[in-house]
Amino acid sequence: MELNLVETLTYVVIAVSIDSLAYGSYTDVRKRTVKALLFTPLVLLAAVQAYFFIVPMIYLVLGILIFFFTFLAPDTYAYELIGAIFLVVSVVALFLSGFYWGFQLIVMSMVFLLGFRERMFGIGDIKAIIALMFASPFYSPIVATVYQGSRDYTILPTSLALLTDVSIFAVVFVAYAIIKVYRHGTANIPGQPLAMKYSEKMVARNPAAYRKLEKDGTHYMLYRIPFIVPIALGYLLFITVGFFPYLL
Repeated sequence: MELNLVETLTYVVIAVSIDSLAYGSYTDVRKRTVKALLFTPLVLLAAVQAYFFIVPMIYLVLGILIFFFTFLAPDTYAYELIGAIFLVVSVVALFLSGFYWGFQLIVMSMVFLLGFRERMFGIGDIKAIIALMFASPFYSPIVATVYQGSRDYTILPTSLALLTDVSIFAVVFVAYAIIKVYRHGTANIPGQPLAMKYSEKMVARNPAAYRKLEKDGTHYMLYRIPFIVPIALGYLLFITVGFFPYLL
């Protein structure tokens, strides 16, 4: 069966997304780092896709800007202010471009704000989620096959569906980290639930998985979750199933 331009772009975007996530997962597990520019080609390709999909211009422009400003230092109030501006503009888009596109942008803006000071997710994780959301304005052809022609699920914006699928695996990884910390011994550091007693043996075994902390002259270590992995698993669930709770 011959594919048209839009279908071809969709499959190319999916392939680039999977390749980017695979490489990002590898570096995140091995070194707990994600290349700053890793998801930039995906966003540029997604912009071309969005143009041919004839999405609202505010979605195309604001989606690119949201990703672009993730390169701003996340520990500055400028980052938080810009995120708040994105959120306000997204709410306006809700009325100008309709619920679907406005809600897409609202979710992306909220994810952007989660990157402030990297309290939960690293900025590399934020870039990955925003890039994937921007690159998924519609559900994949695979999902359409799974739902056997039903269009009810398409009412739900893809950004929320993707975030839900990613959250399923993120919760599992966080639960594993918490169990790991409590089995080894927690460190009473406010705002650091994944802090544990320092172990030279554990650090030597996997140095990238821990960040050293010090409080009152005592050394501790913070377990670093490789969040790109649950993001990748969530994306695979998204492109094959769509909005997971829909099947329940």
